[in-house]
Amino acid sequence: MKKIQKADGTIHFINEKFIDSLLGEGDVILEDSTTDRTPPQPSAEEVTAYHREKAMRAAREQRDILLQQTDWMMFSDTATPSQVWLDYRQVLRDVPSQAGFPDNITWPTKPE
Repeated sequence: MKKIQKADGTIHFINEKFIDSLLGEGDVILEDSTTDRTPPQPSAEEVTAYHREKAMRAAREQRDILLQQTDWMMFSDTATPSQVWLDYRQVLRDVPSQAGFPDNITWPTKPE
């Protein structure tokens, strides 16, 4: 198989048996597609960044779940939430700004 770029810019893979009959004016053979079809591998930095982003996303999802569990206090017709609950929610919102985030998180204790 050969990878060719047609004059109109489109890319095609053509069997070598038919290359002469299908190659037109302005067409270019780009590469022999049988040589290396291995996809590029990510660098160590890209792998580390991917895993860090995944850990950050998981920590934020956990934080969001804990916040959602107390939303009813903030948005209901019940009494105004105590300062203890407001502080708890603020600490949850501040989790991503902790120095060890996302690898070493100090989760607040849920008030009684």
